[in-house]
Amino acid sequence: MIILTLPFLVISPYGGRCAFASLIFLIMIIIEMSQFLLDLLEHKGIHIRIHKYVTTSLMVLIILLYIIPLSFNKYTEISRDNYLNNLDKFEKVIKIEQIPFQSYHHTPDPIEGIYMTKFYKTLHGVPEETKLLLK
Repeated sequence: MIILTLPFLVISPYGGRCAFASLIFLIMIIIEMSQFLLDLLEHKGIHIRIHKYVTTSLMVLIILLYIIPLSFNKYTEISRDNYLNNLDKFEKVIKIEQIPFQSYHHTPDPIEGIYMTKFYKTLHGVPEETKLLLK
């Protein structure tokens, strides 16, 4: 499995629709290599009693690597949606926050000229003539 996932260390097919593919392959490499090292040490007669701690720590680290960026993105999304929903009058240009980790989403920000921006404006009651600029 390591041989199959090694190209993803160099080539990273990163985009909105396959954002997690590279990360999953890198996680697979880390898990396989750590298991290989533990098996090698055990084969040489070095018994590591902390095997379960290493595995648990690795899993917690992997989970945090997913949760932290997604949490920052969700916080930014909620705060800018609340900002738009609480505006009394809309000016011609509104500056909104940009999502910090854009590679985790297909269309992370409402950029003018993209078809999804029209739906975003409709959802939040923003007039079509109002332009949304990212900070």
